[in-house]
Amino acid sequence: MVYTVTINPALDYHMEVAAPVFGEINRSTGETVYPGGKGLNVSIVLTRLGVENVATGFAGGFIGEAIVHSAQAMGVRCDFVPVDKESRINVKLHSRPETAFNSAGPRLTDADLDRLLAKLAPIGPEDYLVLSGNVPEEHADWYARILTQLASTGCCVVVDAMGDTLWDCLPFRPYLVKPNISELGALYDFPDPSLEEAVSMAGQLRREGAQNVLVSMGAEGAFLLTEGDQLLSAGAVLGPVVSTVGAGDALAAGFLAGSLFCGHKTNALAMGVAAGCAAVRVSHLPQKQDIMSLLSKIEVTGG
Repeated sequence: MVYTVTINPALDYHMEVAAPVFGEINRSTGETVYPGGKGLNVSIVLTRLGVENVATGFAGGFIGEAIVHSAQAMGVRCDFVPVDKESRINVKLHSRPETAFNSAGPRLTDADLDRLLAKLAPIGPEDYLVLSGNVPEEHADWYARILTQLASTGCCVVVDAMGDTLWDCLPFRPYLVKPNISELGALYDFPDPSLEEAVSMAGQLRREGAQNVLVSMGAEGAFLLTEGDQLLSAGAVLGPVVSTVGAGDALAAGFLAGSLFCGHKTNALAMGVAAGCAAVRVSHLPQKQDIMSLLSKIEVTGG
């Protein structure tokens, strides 16, 4: 079983606005509403790929109920912790450039974390835990506390987070960490790293504790540095870009699905990149057929 954790899920309100002008009334040409949050995005794509999973985290108030109901309507098995204050709504403007307004979300307490840990109690050595997205600044240690609680289970851990939140997870030797190339550079105060520099930084993350490092590079595809220091890379299949929202989450979900289906890192990377490429061609996360139609076009090199 795969468990995904989304500390701060959202309703993502997507608006088509060709050329927004601040200080004036802007009218959209179309609107859609989707459940959002990085871990929840991973669950949606895993579900579409036929991977059994449970999405958990915190959902509050009317908005929280709408998030859960929307995800369930997509077939996702949800087991969120209810909280008193409203979950957040994010606004995504589909314009050039894309613009997003992400709200803060509800304030959480250590008692809330205890209830989440109870939801994760069934996790065992055959399970995967995906910690995806950032945590509230006042709870920066929550991922580390979750991993401390689950350290004895032997589960495989996937971490997609930034900054200190990621650093705090590395001593627990996560199975996979998934920064994008900008986030990887930010970890080492190195803006706009080249591919060679990014590979070197990924190697440092390996030495710091990550077993495998998957780095997304947008239109350049992605590379994987494995636990055996094997370097694999895959270029993107370019096509029309509708939205980049959730592309990195689709990459993580595709990689995890490929790992579970095939057990081979080359196939997993190909599935991940196919999912990421498929994601940017649709308004909200790809269907299985979108991913599979691109899979044969992904070429993995290295190893």
